[in-house]
Amino acid sequence: MLRSARLVKISCVFSKKFTKDVVLKLQDMGFVHLIKAEGAGFKAVTATNSEYDGASKLLSRTDYLIDSVESKTLPLIRKIFGPRYISVKETDYENIKNIGKKLQELETKYRGSKNKAKVNISDYNQLFLFRDILNDVMKRFQALECFSESKHNMLFEGWVGHDKAQRVKNAVELTTKNTCVFEAHLPKKDEEPPSLLENPPIIKPFEIFTENYGLPSYREMDPTPIIAFTFIFMFGLMFSDVGYGLGLTVLSLFIYFYTTKESKLRKSINLILIYSGLSSMFFGLLFGEFFGLHFRKGVIDPLSDIILFLLISVLIGLVHMSIGIISKIITNINKSKVWLHSISLLLIMWSTFSLYYVRDISLNKILLFIGVVILLVIKKLDAIKGLLALVTGAISYVRIAILGVAHIVVNRMLILSYHNLSGNILEVALFVVLFGIGSFIVLILGVFISYIQTLRLHWVEFFSQFYEGKGYEFKPFNHNIVL
Repeated sequence: MLRSARLVKISCVFSKKFTKDVVLKLQDMGFVHLIKAEGAGFKAVTATNSEYDGASKLLSRTDYLIDSVESKTLPLIRKIFGPRYISVKETDYENIKNIGKKLQELETKYRGSKNKAKVNISDYNQLFLFRDILNDVMKRFQALECFSESKHNMLFEGWVGHDKAQRVKNAVELTTKNTCVFEAHLPKKDEEPPSLLENPPIIKPFEIFTENYGLPSYREMDPTPIIAFTFIFMFGLMFSDVGYGLGLTVLSLFIYFYTTKESKLRKSINLILIYSGLSSMFFGLLFGEFFGLHFRKGVIDPLSDIILFLLISVLIGLVHMSIGIISKIITNINKSKVWLHSISLLLIMWSTFSLYYVRDISLNKILLFIGVVILLVIKKLDAIKGLLALVTGAISYVRIAILGVAHIVVNRMLILSYHNLSGNILEVALFVVLFGIGSFIVLILGVFISYIQTLRLHWVEFFSQFYEGKGYEFKPFNHNIVL
């Protein structure tokens, strides 16, 4: 955590007769990130053949049929949530021709502009099973193109987690009957391994934020654990309401459990929304908000204590930015110019904030002066740009309070019309319907806006303090689906 997984580089030479078995074993293990193998006397492997062409054509037909079924005959709920999970057996991989025969039957059943046959959900699920199996077959051909060959031997190279290198070695030795030559070594200074993020399950969904901004390089800090806490914290402040938080949690849980076969991105977003809903409930309870009703005296009332809420938002911003600056010091501890610059920013930020409350403390003024001097010495004319970036960065966090207050105001406006009802049943029924529609709109728009603005604070204000994200992904050679 806070660092990419430690990797070692492996290389292995083995007899050609074991090629298929070694490739299958590596895919079954799913540990190795294969790279183009280079060695004296070895040349690149060309994996294309009739089997490759056959699998490629079947995959294209399967993708086309899935699109055809989804566009014409599939129930709306399945179009939204996708296919259910199907268990896979090893025998499903054994004969590609069987897939071709079954695919032909399904094409006859569902393809054609005049064909309006009602879709059988098991057929739809079966198509996705075929696609996964065929993608696995194609992966093996693609992996083989990373290998190199000589007249009698094969060579492969790759990266693997340091704790799994011995397991890979044992498996390959067993597969090749102890006739291989296997080597492993730590990355050299001129080598840039891929980045493999390893975080606990509760934090793992937040890796999508790191990955979509840019993966950390192998020797760079992984900010995901920090984001996991600060994202949920800020979202809860922007969208604080017990009722809406409960609604968001229940809706996200339903989608998460109903969508049992989905992309990593959508599953991760669902989990993040569940955590976000719980955070909204927590801060809603803290502020005493429930669907616009102020049901208890909270720690603070954001509407009557707006100035205090704004100051809290700025303080959160300073802490958040400081974490980023300290992270930069930690990752560049051997670069004196970098950490001196970072220290100057911390001195300026916190001495200025302290002076707002206690204007006459000489220590704050001295620290502010020292910070500005260090910044001027290191950055010269660019110091002004750095100071402006600090100011605008801190002010950006005011959006936490603005969105938090706006959400509460809108919620209270929705519930306000209830007090003007005469008690007529039709009026009450109409109010319930309109309130339900309005609440749903507020939920969708509020979550979307809070989500985007929280993400912006992390990508723009937080990451700019320390993070580059120029790494590349560790892509293990594995199966699309678990046997």
